[in-house]
Amino acid sequence: MNKPFYRIDFKAGACFFDIKVNDIPVFSTNMERYFSMTIPVNYLILESGKQQLSVTVLPNTGETVFDENISFAMTLQLYEDTGNSLEHVEDILEYRIPCDREKAIEYQTIFDAAVPYQISAWQSSVDLNTVENLREKAETAYRKLGEMITNRQYDEFIHCLQDQEKRMAVSMYFDEKSSKERMDRLIKDFKEGFELVPLSGDETMHIYAGGKLVCLKTKNGESALQFLKKETGEEMEVGIFLHLKKGDTALSVSP
Repeated sequence: MNKPFYRIDFKAGACFFDIKVNDIPVFSTNMERYFSMTIPVNYLILESGKQQLSVTVLPNTGETVFDENISFAMTLQLYEDTGNSLEHVEDILEYRIPCDREKAIEYQTIFDAAVPYQISAWQSSVDLNTVENLREKAETAYRKLGEMITNRQYDEFIHCLQDQEKRMAVSMYFDEKSSKERMDRLIKDFKEGFELVPLSGDETMHIYAGGKLVCLKTKNGESALQFLKKETGEEMEVGIFLHLKKGDTALSVSP
């Protein structure tokens, strides 16, 4: 198979759930009504071999017991990217919450992935659990990125995101044109009036990938790198993870 494409199809309702691949969030939200979605996960698979998949299911925020209408089910699927479409190959695994559910449900498993690439990303990054003043360093990195947009330093901003975009392009099989168009659309949005929403100080810090990545999130669980178009009230977030390269003192956007 030239371009294997892994994705998770899930259906949920009346619960909070958090899906991770290799200890990095795929999707996390409170869901009061029934909802279904399919999400690709290739961008979290750095090389062939064993991959971790985990799911946490909890009562919705503010609740202590599960709603009687709770539901959660997911399927890990393998497709082949033919260039023109995705063709289903097989369902690798399925999971559904048990009937005798309690206050918290934790599910973890391992699956094998075979991909035609090997990406060097955060594997050799510093363990952030050993870094002093980590939150301060994270806030500084977010502010610097935001200031680049405020000061219209778009090329510098894109440069900071280039390793992350390379990982996306390789793992998701984007060609150079598609990758450039993704960045061009982002800059177009900034030029059309999206302005930085400063950090409030109420953001929560989250460490992922076994201690190699960190990010700040709003109370709603969104990226703390937020932008607002005042004229229309439209909101936009830019999702990033930060890491610390060996020898560096400042955090940077992870590949």
